[in-house]
Amino acid sequence: MRRYNEQIQVDARRVSMPSTAVAAGVPTAVLTGPPVRFRWRGHLWRVDEIHEHWVSTAEWWDSPAARALRGEETADDRNAPDPDLHDSRETWRVSAVGEETRRGLSCDLVHVGGRWFLDTLVD
Repeated sequence: MRRYNEQIQVDARRVSMPSTAVAAGVPTAVLTGPPVRFRWRGHLWRVDEIHEHWVSTAEWWDSPAARALRGEETADDRNAPDPDLHDSRETWRVSAVGEETRRGLSCDLVHVGGRWFLDTLVD
């Protein structure tokens, strides 16, 4: 595996998630779905297969507030911000084919904070 963590442009399928508010006439929430294609280093790649998908959250158990509750607070923790527990890191392990080259690759595409990254090339 090779790590890159480079920001990329992604076309993702839009997914509508019905909510309980639909019955009350409130529109459904629209979420970003799986990646369909992406541009990396000037080349366009088409996602052929999604192998895995997972979501990671902030490490709340290692936050300054959690350490303080356990009595493990350090001097640095007193001024450190707590992680935003609503920020999640969504990872898609995909196989993709280059639109121009027809070359294939497997990689991890990460969606976090409204941006996409090519995180890892999987050998």
